[in-house]
Amino acid sequence: MKFRLDQSAANVREGLELLLEERGHELGTEGESTPVREQPVICWEQEGEHEISVSLKHGVLTIRCREKVHFFRGFMKALEYLGTHAADSELELQELELRESACFQSSGAMLDCSRNGVLKVGKIKEYIRRMASLGMNLMMLYTEETYEVPEYPYFGAFRGRYTREELKSCDDYAELFGIEIVPCIQTLAHLHTALRWKTMQGLTDTPDILLAGDDEVYRLIDAMISSVSSAFRSRRVHLGMDEAHELGLGNYLNKNGYQNRFEIMNSHLKRVLSICRKYGMEPMIWSDMYFRLKSPSGDYYDLPPETDFSDLPEFPEGVAMVYWDYYHDEKKHYENYIKLHKKLSDQTLFAGGAWIWNGVAPNYSWMAATLMPALDACRENGVSEVICTFWQDNGAETPMTAGNLSLTTFAEACFSVENGLQDEEQRGNGDYMEFLWGDGRDAWWLLDRFDNVPGAGKNNRYADNPSKFLLYQDVMLGLFDEQIRD
Repeated sequence: MKFRLDQSAANVREGLELLLEERGHELGTEGESTPVREQPVICWEQEGEHEISVSLKHGVLTIRCREKVHFFRGFMKALEYLGTHAADSELELQELELRESACFQSSGAMLDCSRNGVLKVGKIKEYIRRMASLGMNLMMLYTEETYEVPEYPYFGAFRGRYTREELKSCDDYAELFGIEIVPCIQTLAHLHTALRWKTMQGLTDTPDILLAGDDEVYRLIDAMISSVSSAFRSRRVHLGMDEAHELGLGNYLNKNGYQNRFEIMNSHLKRVLSICRKYGMEPMIWSDMYFRLKSPSGDYYDLPPETDFSDLPEFPEGVAMVYWDYYHDEKKHYENYIKLHKKLSDQTLFAGGAWIWNGVAPNYSWMAATLMPALDACRENGVSEVICTFWQDNGAETPMTAGNLSLTTFAEACFSVENGLQDEEQRGNGDYMEFLWGDGRDAWWLLDRFDNVPGAGKNNRYADNPSKFLLYQDVMLGLFDEQIRD
């Protein structure tokens, strides 16, 4: 099918051409005069705030919305309709009306590019197109040390790291669709592969954690933030700082004696925050360490709703907290934890899980069981930004593309139709799934059956993975045969 673009939609031409080309359609050349019965005309009326309206009448497709990425969502929904309902000869007779609203200011995905599965630039751009088709306006690239820091040549060496030019290329591409890319790095823990080099040994507390308070460490972090700040338009940066379980208990302990670990964390964050200000960057961090250090057990999720943080050092202003939770299926739990986060920071983002890290196959059942109540709680409790994380634990055993169902389910749940938030059957609509990915919702759900077997519990909540342990066991020894006897 060939389309014409009204002047009102001129600034989305490049993005539309890319989306249409991969589906065998095209845009007519500017100034071309063709009857609408042969080429539908695309118009964009920039109005409203979070609303998207799609109208097809007499061969004119009008999309009303404010954000560029919402235009692409509306257009792709119309394209799916035209592909299944409209023949070219009947175009003038076809009518479509669609109205929905974005439930969140920002919604998107975090792609893990650090666990021996560093996505090629072309694959990142493919995800950008898919996110545009779903109306997602936020992408985070999780790069522990898989990006270039010129002052430290061993940082990310032999790990498939991105050059600044490659990251800029991705950012330019995302801009065509109105998608913000926020760099997600690590400035405390999860740096084992960077710190293993002899040239980095003086920077370590433990093999995985930077030595807080050391001037050389902050020179390294300065170089990190300088590098990513020059690669992206976004003035936001995710600093990581999660799961630093042994903070202050390694070389820091030998050097300084035992210190209050909450104060170590806070002091380190303040120094990193000053570096962010130097480069005009607005930071966010994973929130778990502030909860773990408050918890008697060191757990992230066991603090009661009435927990008081006033006895702790004041959390620095200007830092957003990212509340990550992939493990609960009760809305009340999420509501309680959102309220706890707001006691620490007035900026809270939520990160749910795509559950593609179960083993060799995705755990869609637990994905849906955890994401849906979480998003409902976020919508009703003033969390305006949400992301879905696509971790590649254990060497990227599950292909990230196996998370397409998770991506679509999450995205559809971030938009509401006229009668309120879509129910679970509507989220990840089967027809749109097939249009985007080549197979319908039911076909994708078959992957869930690898691990969601009898005995796995409701929705495979404990992430059992027989497809993995049966594949890897020696069939002659049968290490797990007794475990699966029934």
